[in-house]
Amino acid sequence: MIYYFKIACLLLFVTEINACGHSHSNGVNAPSKECIVLNNRGVEYLMKFPPADGEKDINEAINLFKQAVICDPTYAIGYTNLANAYGRKHSYSEEIMTLNKVLALTDNAPPILLEKGKVFEMTNSIDSAKKLYYSAKIGFEERLAKHPDNAEIIKELILLKALMVGKDEAVKEIDEQIKLHPDLRENLSGQYEYYKIFNRHAFIYNLPTEIN
Repeated sequence: MIYYFKIACLLLFVTEINACGHSHSNGVNAPSKECIVLNNRGVEYLMKFPPADGEKDINEAINLFKQAVICDPTYAIGYTNLANAYGRKHSYSEEIMTLNKVLALTDNAPPILLEKGKVFEMTNSIDSAKKLYYSAKIGFEERLAKHPDNAEIIKELILLKALMVGKDEAVKEIDEQIKLHPDLRENLSGQYEYYKIFNRHAFIYNLPTEIN
């Protein structure tokens, strides 16, 4: 059975929620309807995977996301989607620059630090990637201290363990987190199968992996 690592999309959704939270807490107004419509139209093209019309669909998504952030320069979700689109096109320099904008708008949101680390690793900037993974880990730990029963934050920490020291250590981390959070056993135990066959290269490059 073949599973596709669409972690970038999952991180995207998490970041959208966090970005909205940051925006409202900082007193920034929500984007106008016009900006949201542009973003949503871009998402429609971005979700055509593989693109029905090749690179044309990705370029159209990029164009619409650019319009969305011109419409509202504080639109973190629009920038996040733009970075995702650049990644699909393998335009890594543009992706990093766009992720930097998201980091500025979201006060260095850990999911974005993690995603930027992946891009650095894809471009063989390994030391920079490691530093970003470590910063993301610290960020998630700070969030977990405030929300100790949040299973999604714990899952991100397990993922970072796999990226930083390997899948075996990630499995040990699952054991440790279940001991610390027994009420989350059912939610976290599903992570075992994922990390037993975790393919780090496939995850970084968003490649398919097969479970026998």
